[in-house]
Amino acid sequence: MKWRVAAILVSVLLVPSFLLFQPTAQTAQRAGVLVYSIHDPIDIDGNAQFTNASGVVWGSGTPSDPYIIEGWEIDVSGDYAVDGIRIWHTDAHFIVRDVYVRSILTAANVGISFHSVESGSIVNATLENLVGGVICFSLGENLTVEKCVFRNCTTGCAVYEAHNITVTSNTFSGSYVGLQFANGNNVTASDNSLTMNSAFNIELTHMNDSVVFDNRIAKSSGEGVHLAACRNVTLQDNVLESSGQVAYGFGIYVGESTSSKIYYNKITSQNLTADHKALGIDFSSHIQIVGNRIAQVDVMRMAHCNNMSLYLNSFVTTQLPILVNVTGSFWDNGYPSGGNFWSNYQGYDWMSGLAQNVSGPDGIGDTPRQLDLNNVDHYPMMTDSLVPNTSPVASFTIWPMWGDTTVSFSMNASSSSDNQTLFNGVQVRWDFDGNGTWDTSWSTNKTTGHRFAEAGNYTVKLQVRDGGGLTAIAGVNLTVNETEDGGDDLSDFLSGPIVIGVIVAAIVAVVAASVLLLRRKRKT
Repeated sequence: MKWRVAAILVSVLLVPSFLLFQPTAQTAQRAGVLVYSIHDPIDIDGNAQFTNASGVVWGSGTPSDPYIIEGWEIDVSGDYAVDGIRIWHTDAHFIVRDVYVRSILTAANVGISFHSVESGSIVNATLENLVGGVICFSLGENLTVEKCVFRNCTTGCAVYEAHNITVTSNTFSGSYVGLQFANGNNVTASDNSLTMNSAFNIELTHMNDSVVFDNRIAKSSGEGVHLAACRNVTLQDNVLESSGQVAYGFGIYVGESTSSKIYYNKITSQNLTADHKALGIDFSSHIQIVGNRIAQVDVMRMAHCNNMSLYLNSFVTTQLPILVNVTGSFWDNGYPSGGNFWSNYQGYDWMSGLAQNVSGPDGIGDTPRQLDLNNVDHYPMMTDSLVPNTSPVASFTIWPMWGDTTVSFSMNASSSSDNQTLFNGVQVRWDFDGNGTWDTSWSTNKTTGHRFAEAGNYTVKLQVRDGGGLTAIAGVNLTVNETEDGGDDLSDFLSGPIVIGVIVAAIVAVVAASVLLLRRKRKT
């Protein structure tokens, strides 16, 4: 009986503790199971309205203890022009995280909006079917949008008149405009994934001192990255790939901008319309375009530009850039740094040196790449250095397939190839007898001939070297016979068919003469 009373007392004491520690949205998320709770739209105007009634779970608004708004699902479909979460005129530190805001596109709703806000963050939010997923505007600063998902929004994330903004590791899909910045500075957009957006994936207008790097743009029909009236903006390490979509814009476009950098971006498989190119630049100056790889038939259109610098790029193309009134621009970085790789360059690499007049290749074409009367790449590169280098393929033929020591055998290595180096930049050398000693020096000439002094079985070897120094070897077995039409010793001479024929004819003549003489003697 006593143990039953004790059990009842323990149960009474434990029940309040279970109720006290029921998991909230935050504890559920930390445990790896995100559970949303339905909530009405949240409207906060001023620091004083960061309260539990307005969706704040906890926090005091300091840098070490920010206000936390999390775990809510908000549907604004029935409220025209109402924002899911609106925070205005605050400078307290806060985080909006693990929320889901949705609507229907027929309503003019915004998922999360900030106006004149400082020190806020949006983390791991899902914004779906909204006119605007996240809108930050009017002197906002020190804001972060991170690890959010934007689906089917007219504009995924827009930042207007804001400063010191970081937008990183987000996913944008099915939007008209994915990520948009205007009239601000010190913005960083990095590690974002943008797919199937129809107008602009990343757009910057009147932006200064900003960086767009390491973003991935794919399967979109709109422009990849669009810069207009910007200064000191860096586009770096972005990957743009259309995967068969018809693109109605440029891969990267720069208009009326200055003092900006386009570094190490990759634009591939852009299925562009006739009016658009992988790279377009208009009315701009002092733009550095370095280390990019553009694989497209129509790689570039540049018009009304000056003081441009373009070098160490790989232009995998069948056409030259379209240049209109481009002056004072540089298409190489001097020697030995070099210029650009042009896959349709027809020159050779026989020489080296500043004037390309020293014997021996150096990975730079011996003749300039003339683009138009005012633009020339003085040091075109022979190797597509922006593709990871792989070993070349060594292959050759020998003609004729057999012969003796009088035959000059022709070797042809034209079937050799390399994925990164122009064919006329691949070098070869030969070991005719397969003894391990190379009989010729490195050369870009793929054909040669050789006559063997002695009969025997040989393994002819070819070594191929690409512009990055990687090599490959191929071998072909060849049998060289003794000379068939004569020799130097008497026995060889006497055993020859002509000599034997003469001897036989002489014997026949002698026999015939003897028979005739014998008959005459008998008659007498």
